[in-house]
Amino acid sequence: MGAINLDNTGSGGAITLSSDGTNLLLGGSAVGGGASIEVVHHTTLTSDASSVDITGINNNYVQHMLVCAWARTSASQQLPEAIIYKDDGSGNYSTMAFPRFDEVRSSSYSQSSLGYVPLSGYVNGTKEHVSVMNFFGFGETNKIFMVMGHGWLGYPTDDAKLSMFGGSCAAESGKTPSKININTTWGSIPSGAKITLYGLKSS
Repeated sequence: MGAINLDNTGSGGAITLSSDGTNLLLGGSAVGGGASIEVVHHTTLTSDASSVDITGINNNYVQHMLVCAWARTSASQQLPEAIIYKDDGSGNYSTMAFPRFDEVRSSSYSQSSLGYVPLSGYVNGTKEHVSVMNFFGFGETNKIFMVMGHGWLGYPTDDAKLSMFGGSCAAESGKTPSKININTTWGSIPSGAKITLYGLKSS
């Protein structure tokens, strides 16, 4: 193992910079650590698609963040959504969701049991769509699964809307969330769409 001695101009002794073959060591202790964000999956569509699957999502991360962005050229109606599937092939989770934050705040809307996570509100016309959703519990067995986030659609001068969502799935014995299916209720995800899943590490 090679080492570099760093002289100290103060009252202390020299410090050794070295390596154990894996980590950089300063005074014999590993240097680095701390949280980091990594790209788990990224897709840029080169043609229209009915859906995009992200599979094999595990608990290597304490949190996952899904970012979807695309511009629509069709005037037909669309509802972007994400469906969360169990790892044993037994189907998807039903998410208790608040579709719009403003309605929850005014108590005009109660919880709905949905089989999907809404990524934004209904999209009509040629509008931009961007959504950011945070997931907690991927790869965790027998534990509650939670999601919260927001979506933006439209242009600033053309019926722009900001939607906020929150929901959770009850823990199911022997079940583990491990897959996201991104799709639209009507139409398709357009060419040029960018879909990225990030993972947050605690150390």
